[in-house]
Amino acid sequence: MKHHQKRALKQHMELLVSNITTPCLSYLLDKLIQEDIITDREKEYVRSKPSTGGTEEVERAAAAARVVSPEQTRTLLSILLTKEKRAFQCLCRCLEKNGQGFLAEQLKRS
Repeated sequence: MKHHQKRALKQHMELLVSNITTPCLSYLLDKLIQEDIITDREKEYVRSKPSTGGTEEVERAAAAARVVSPEQTRTLLSILLTKEKRAFQCLCRCLEKNGQGFLAEQLKRS
C-alpha cells in the first residue's frame, strides 16, 4: 500500500470501524480472498475476533439501527495496512458496492 493510502486508512480508522456494516465486512473478506489479497488464515483470524461487544462503536451503531463488528473490522484494516496498493482499491470498490461509498470517498480524499 502506498504511503498516502496507509495514512488515509489510519486517519479514518475509527470512522471505518464504526460504520462498516457486518454484511459489507463479509463481502469484503470474500472479495479479498478471491483477489488473493488476504489468505484463508487471515480471514479466519478476522472471524475469530468478537463480532459484537460492549464497545462504544457497537452502541452507536445499534442506536443508528446498523450492525457493525468493530473488532473484526479493526483487525481486517490492520491486516490491509500490510498489503499492496490493490488492497486499498479493493476496499474502496467493496465499500461503494455495499452502499457505503461515503466511506470510500473519505479515504480517497485524504
